[in-house]
Amino acid sequence: MRSRWRVPESRFRRCATFGLLRYGELLQLRGLDRRQTDHPRLSDAGRRRDGRRDATGGRVVTGPEAGERDYDVVVIGAGPAGLAAAEVSARSGLSVLLVDENEDVGGQILRRRLPRPGCSPAGAVVPAGVTFLNRTTCVGIHPGFMVSLDVAGKGRASSARAVVVATGAVEQVFPVPGWTTRGVMTAGAAQTLLKGSGVFPFRAPVVAGTGPLLLATASQLIRAGVSVRAIVEASTPRPGLRDLAGLARGGRTLVEGAGYVKDILSARVPILSGYAVTEVRGGRAVEAVDVRKVDRSWHVVAEGSRRSIECDSLLLNQGFSSSTDLVTQAGADLDWDARARVWLPWRSAELATTVPGLYAVGDCAGVGGRELAAVEGELAGLAVAVAAGRAEGAEAARRKAERRRRQLLRFRRSLDPMFRTGDGVTTWLTPDTIVCRCENVSARTVSAVAGVGAGSIASVKLGTRAGMGLCQGRTCRHVVQAMLDASAGVPPTAIPDEPPRGRFPIRPVSVDVLAHDGPSARHAEVSPEPDEESVT
Repeated sequence: MRSRWRVPESRFRRCATFGLLRYGELLQLRGLDRRQTDHPRLSDAGRRRDGRRDATGGRVVTGPEAGERDYDVVVIGAGPAGLAAAEVSARSGLSVLLVDENEDVGGQILRRRLPRPGCSPAGAVVPAGVTFLNRTTCVGIHPGFMVSLDVAGKGRASSARAVVVATGAVEQVFPVPGWTTRGVMTAGAAQTLLKGSGVFPFRAPVVAGTGPLLLATASQLIRAGVSVRAIVEASTPRPGLRDLAGLARGGRTLVEGAGYVKDILSARVPILSGYAVTEVRGGRAVEAVDVRKVDRSWHVVAEGSRRSIECDSLLLNQGFSSSTDLVTQAGADLDWDARARVWLPWRSAELATTVPGLYAVGDCAGVGGRELAAVEGELAGLAVAVAAGRAEGAEAARRKAERRRRQLLRFRRSLDPMFRTGDGVTTWLTPDTIVCRCENVSARTVSAVAGVGAGSIASVKLGTRAGMGLCQGRTCRHVVQAMLDASAGVPPTAIPDEPPRGRFPIRPVSVDVLAHDGPSARHAEVSPEPDEESVT
């Protein structure tokens, strides 16, 4: 039986999981004792400027001076790609600023639960020679590589000779009737709870959607002592011989996947392949989900195939979409990737965009996983070093990294088509299903606007406010586009008329950030006039 601990009232309102708690309590998971002290102590030689220590000599800066200086390289995003780019650049003797919204480096994939004060998460430390600016959001990149930063609500600006964007990807979820019921969250949110705080507020979840993340999430929950009721996989993977040859290039990813499957089989968790959750049932909280048999296009094949699974939560994930808003705001062009059916930054062999000196690496330029992201970060770091005249030993390292990148790309090209979202996903919606949660816009409202001639996301935004909330369309944009395509009879392989473009500021910011008396404020004054897509 899991033990409980009560959140003190003074901290309860600040708890990030407030909306997921029941009765003011968090469940502590078996085997994850918050008091355990398995993190190694670090020597005083690596003490950070903010009082914490780092094993490698990298430093974290906070306070009024944070970010206010020039660097050779600014790396935005401290996940696997950003860490690799920062490390290689710093090793070449360049001054590097690494920026991330989180407290510590590692991103979502390398996040570890509750590091002790004075320690970085295992396997993810600030590289030697790198200045790490945490709790910081990059809200814009301006001409001359003047980078506007939101540092805990205060505006800061840094200039650089080169910028590496490694902002990752956003979880993609398609709504189903009842998905706003308490207890429905993304699979990534569940992972964040497990890794970041060692807690999970539900006992019997169903994991549903498509893709390898379902297996990873279920495995992590099982290891934490959670009773997973079922894994509902809408796709039916059937790899051919050519696909198997490509999958064999997965290396460590395949080994990790095998471990997930072993955990799931050992726990006897049923895997329903070719089924989809089409409705969430419950009053104030999730009580059960309805699943139905779907074909390869995700259309329900038989009304009589409905079955109900009792559960207290639903974890959804239908893949990821690359975060291209910062790259496009900086002026880089996008190309249509017909294989993945998404707009992605155009990149040269050195992973540079159409803006000289601007590089896009990792999942923000095409979802590929941790290992591919790290390899691309290394290649970008080498390219920056070569451009700065620090090319000693770079050629051999570049050839090795490029060879591994080609292998991983072949692996992803074999894996990704097996878990592609079907165009029948919009047929699950009812008129009252909420599409945009930020602005409480229903499917009926979007369909009505589309029926009177709204043929673009910008038109729907102006007519319904869908995409104008806090997330700025990152959660609902793909849903609205799918509904427009279905309404107009556009096939999934068709190329959209216009790629999305980010506008400054790419995140909601306070007046203090915009009023910062520095380079970012001056560039904000000369930013291009917003078009209809930037209306907020």
